[in-house]
Order: sequence, then C-alpha cells, then structure tokens
Amino acid sequence: MITVAFLIVLFSLQQFGTSKVGLAVGPALFIWFCCLAGIGIYNIRTYGSEVLHAFNPVHIYYYFERNPTQAWMSLGGCLLCATGSEAMFADLCYFSIRSVQVSFPVFFRAQCCSFKRNS
Repeated sequence: MITVAFLIVLFSLQQFGTSKVGLAVGPALFIWFCCLAGIGIYNIRTYGSEVLHAFNPVHIYYYFERNPTQAWMSLGGCLLCATGSEAMFADLCYFSIRSVQVSFPVFFRAQCCSFKRNS
C-alpha cells in the first residue's frame, strides 16, 4: 500500500519536471541505501562472515554441481537484481555529476551488503 501511494505521488509530481522529482527522490534513495547497508552489516556481524566466502568463484561451480535447477533459478534472481540496479543507474541522469560522485560509494556498499545479506 505504501508503494502504491508513493507511485501515485511520484506520477502526480512528474508534471513539475524531472529535476524536481529527482530532488525529492534523491534523499529518499540515500536513506534507503543507508538502511540496506546497515541491515547487511548487522546481519553479517550477527550471523557470521561466512557469506563473504561467496566472493570466491569456485563456490558457484560447486553450487551448480550440487543443485543445477535451483542454481539456475538463483542466477535468474541475481540477474533481476542486476537489471534493477542498472535501471536505477539509468535514472541517474536526473542528478548532478557531483551528487552521483558523492552517493555512489554509499550506494555500491549498500548494494553489496544487501546482496550478501540476501544470499
């Protein structure tokens, strides 16, 4: 319900121009990514750092060897996450170069923590 309300407000504000929408959405995205980073760091500290071993590519090979069907479904989920992130970067044209340079390190770390939390 919150998402529907947010979308209605977002589309009703589009008539004022994308720069104004970008100014409104920018802080909300910053807060969202900070929350994702915080939740990811909390879960890594609480449940252990074993999930960081996923950076080793040999584990994906073993995963595909043990569970081929589930592995392909997981890969599809990763693809959806990547395309969602790509779509967000495509929307960055609404922001100034400086705001992207300042927010990218936060965004990147938040996405990494979120992906590790979900794996």
